[in-house]
Amino acid sequence: MAGYLFLKDQPLFFTGLILISVIPTSAMSVAWTSFSNASVATAVYLTPLNILFAAFIGLPFIFPFLADQFVEINTVMIVKNIVVVFFVPLVIGAIARKVIIRLKGEAFFASSVKPGTSTLTAAGILVLTFLVMSQQRNTMLLENPGALIAAVIPVLLYYALMYGVSVFWMKQLVKTNAVGSEKGLVLVYTSVARHINIAIAIALSSFPVEQAAAVMFVLIVAYLIQVPGITFFAQKYGKDFIAENTVAAP
Repeated sequence: MAGYLFLKDQPLFFTGLILISVIPTSAMSVAWTSFSNASVATAVYLTPLNILFAAFIGLPFIFPFLADQFVEINTVMIVKNIVVVFFVPLVIGAIARKVIIRLKGEAFFASSVKPGTSTLTAAGILVLTFLVMSQQRNTMLLENPGALIAAVIPVLLYYALMYGVSVFWMKQLVKTNAVGSEKGLVLVYTSVARHINIAIAIALSSFPVEQAAAVMFVLIVAYLIQVPGITFFAQKYGKDFIAENTVAAP
């Protein structure tokens, strides 16, 4: 809805907004679940299901269907890139984990290797983003105030809509005793915490550099909105919701 209102004349920005909506939830949703004293087991269960849905349905089918009206989408390339982005790192990571644990032990892996992997991944994505956006033909995006506004407003509306819908359904599920508050809150985090890193990797590998820069611009805006937004929600609402409903429960 936000895209149709504000991005009809910005097809690549619209494509970025669609990509945000079909990528899987971030593994950080588990961390925010733990921070709010919600059900980590539920988050751990829903996150892989979300990733599988995005890998086999959302990105290869829903994304081309919605975005093909704005930009040419090569579905075969999208599927190939899904394999490269999702499954090749998964296999390499699993092999590397087994080798390191066999050579150094589980304790060494948990204390010295695992904590640095997320930092390394984020640093790699930031370097790629900087290299793409710093090219002279792409800096015009950053020098155009109209483009900034055109990207920020619909992304803000997207997150506002996601929070509104997910919080509404969470309250309804808890109110009707369909789930407990500690499980209902997971619905919010898995809905709003999008895996922007994967979206950037898909954009970089699926579009020419000029198109990828515009799509990534929206993804960067989403990242800058998502992190402080979910932090504020967790601190100001998440813990309190769990505490209030736990006390109120019979």
